[in-house]
Amino acid sequence: MLPNANNLPFALRALLLFISGALHTLTVAPWDYWFLGPVAIALFLWASGFLTQDKLSVKTGFVRGWWMGVGLFSLGVSWVYVSINTYGHAPPALAGGLTLGFVLLLALFQGLTFALFAWWRGHSVLGRALLFIALWVLGDAFRTVFLTGFPWLFLGYGHLETWLAGWIPVVGIYGITAIVVATGTLLLFWLSPVNFRQKVAFSVVVIALWMAGPVL
Repeated sequence: MLPNANNLPFALRALLLFISGALHTLTVAPWDYWFLGPVAIALFLWASGFLTQDKLSVKTGFVRGWWMGVGLFSLGVSWVYVSINTYGHAPPALAGGLTLGFVLLLALFQGLTFALFAWWRGHSVLGRALLFIALWVLGDAFRTVFLTGFPWLFLGYGHLETWLAGWIPVVGIYGITAIVVATGTLLLFWLSPVNFRQKVAFSVVVIALWMAGPVL
């Protein structure tokens, strides 16, 4: 079992949340380490305490989600610096400052998503898990359309050639992302003191989704 993360020092928690976001970048091209997606989700859930921590304020949910977002976009949008500096001929300081501002603003999407999670979550661990998956996907969908959209770095993009590829015509990128997030949530379930029946029930559903991919 994983140790309780509720009493982590702020700096260590922020670092772990940052890493959980940064791992997303390695799941897509050119690296294609798709198996890191569930690991990133499990790390995020553990470091944030979203499933197991009893008391969680909206502010805390926002801050922890924002730190994950900073990690996600710090590595995932490095091409913005290249665009501004190399092709826009802006000085490195200006290009770096603009890129940093872009990263910090994009991270607000994750912050707002998990502020809502902290506000709506109930007492059931299974209920929290389902809400987490739903809000993750809705957050991605909102980021796709808001202010013309920024549909980058979705976890589902890493599964164009995995067992989940069969689901693509059926559920699209958001559905694939939901399965990946559910898989990471399941991974944390088995590493945490969650009710055994809930672990088994959740496992059956997630495994069935993976096994259905090749059939489709």
